[in-house]
Amino acid sequence: MYGLLCDPLGRAIAVELFPGNTANPVRCTQIVPRVRKRFGIQRVVFVGDLGMTTSARIKQDLREIDSLDWISTLRSDAIRKLVQDKTRPAFAV
Repeated sequence: MYGLLCDPLGRAIAVELFPGNTANPVRCTQIVPRVRKRFGIQRVVFVGDLGMTTSARIKQDLREIDSLDWISTLRSDAIRKLVQDKTRPAFAV
């Protein structure tokens, strides 16, 4: 699996390789502090596939990280539930 860090214009800044085909649900929560420290970044937007941005992962891990937003590949019914949850702002198109 590849981890790709891009600037606001979408240009690649860093790439990191991770073992594939493994269930490691907290990988994204471990990466955010490392990225912030290495690059001095405060606000991070995480983009993940269905396996990394499940409803449970968002509720248990991602919501607890300050200045972290995410782009989700959840199905529409799951996105609606998250949008209705007023504890964290959510945006849907």
